[in-house]
Amino acid sequence: GIRPAPGYPAQPDHTEKETLFAILDAEAAVGVGLTEHLAMTPPSSVCGLFLGHPDADYFNLGPVGRDQVADYAARKDMAVETVERWLTPALGYDPEEVEGRPSAPAGTVSAAEASAEASGDGLAGPVLVA
Repeated sequence: GIRPAPGYPAQPDHTEKETLFAILDAEAAVGVGLTEHLAMTPPSSVCGLFLGHPDADYFNLGPVGRDQVADYAARKDMAVETVERWLTPALGYDPEEVEGRPSAPAGTVSAAEASAEASGDGLAGPVLVA
C-alpha cells in the first residue's frame, strides 16, 4: 500500500487538506487543525490517502501546464494566481512570464533567475529574493 499526502509529489496541492478536514470534521473528531498556511497542528499530526493494494505504487506528478492550472482553478473556484502559488513546485512554467500578466518592476529578478545566477554552477540553490 501507499500513503500519498497533500503537499507531496503525487498530490502537491495543500488546499486539499481543507476539503479532507471538512469532510472528516478532523478538529472535532481527533483535535487536529490547520494553520492559515495549511500546516497541521499539533505538529506531529499526519494526514494522507491510505491505499492498501499490492499493486499500489507511488508516482510523481509531472510538470503542470498553464492550461491544466486554469482548468483546475475553475473546478476549485479559485483564482489562477492562487492555484499557481500553491502548486509552484509542480508548475511547468514560470507564472511571472505568463503573457497578459503584469511584469515585475524593472530591476527585479525572478526567483528562477536569481537562483541560477547565485549558484554559478548551473545548479539551483536556496536564494532569498526581495
